[in-house]
Amino acid sequence: MKNFSAYIFVSLFALILIVSACASKEERETKVPLEILDEKLFTEILSDFALAESAVNLNIKASNLSKTDSVYAFDPLKDHKVRVSQFDSALVFYANHAELYKRVYENVLVSLSEFQTKRTNSPKDTVSK
Repeated sequence: MKNFSAYIFVSLFALILIVSACASKEERETKVPLEILDEKLFTEILSDFALAESAVNLNIKASNLSKTDSVYAFDPLKDHKVRVSQFDSALVFYANHAELYKRVYENVLVSLSEFQTKRTNSPKDTVSK
């Protein structure tokens, strides 16, 4: 009886591995529909959201509490001329295609790293008082 249970467990595990491997191949071949934001634009928007959130957090920490209710003018969707509904549709699409979403986030990390490198290597303000 133990051997039969082990056989069933191993068989189910192998079946799950095979099915997941097939799904991954499908994911890699999935084309983004025309009505969905492409990977490049979606990456740019997510990168801009990350930068905007970071800037807001830095500004809030640097200001006193009486000024934290001010409105910040960061709007990555407006900057990229993308409607909220387009962004929401892209979120749903990429969430349902995990391999593509992972690739987008890897690109976001690369974009943010490049931005950080540019900022770190930019010349410092040499004007003295």
